[in-house]
Amino acid sequence: MNFDAPDSLTAHRVARAEIEAWRGRCVDLYSRSELAVSSTLEAALVAGLPAPLRHLAGQRLSDLGALAASTKGTTKQHNALLAAIRDWQAMDESRSFLAHGVLKELLDRNGNWSAQLDIKCFKKNAVIDQRKVFSEPEAKKLETLLQSRFKTLSSQLGQLRTRLKA
Repeated sequence: MNFDAPDSLTAHRVARAEIEAWRGRCVDLYSRSELAVSSTLEAALVAGLPAPLRHLAGQRLSDLGALAASTKGTTKQHNALLAAIRDWQAMDESRSFLAHGVLKELLDRNGNWSAQLDIKCFKKNAVIDQRKVFSEPEAKKLETLLQSRFKTLSSQLGQLRTRLKA
């Protein structure tokens, strides 16, 4: 099949390309946040603070929240950092779907797309099928929220790394 030919660009292919681009931008924000969190934990170790380096990203973020209270800084700085961590943790459910979900693009009669993402979760020795559907407006709203919360988290972690070096 020749994907360069205009007639091969079906509505589903266009929707899938748009969804994959959106998904990629969102996963990139999660990846960048994980790097910022890991770099901050590493800076804490260099500063002589006990900073566990656990395997899962969510665990590292929680550890960073616990570590924040034992670092230099004002109450306002600590509260801002903890709020940024809490806000980012609230985004974790979407991360699982975006990073691990099997995508099916859906189109309505008007050509508006939705992204259906299916994953399998394992909880207490049980397999649980989960599905999340993002309409195009919901997807754009999620991306905007991720960008905003990443910017705040990244800024707060940068300030913490600066305090750790002092």
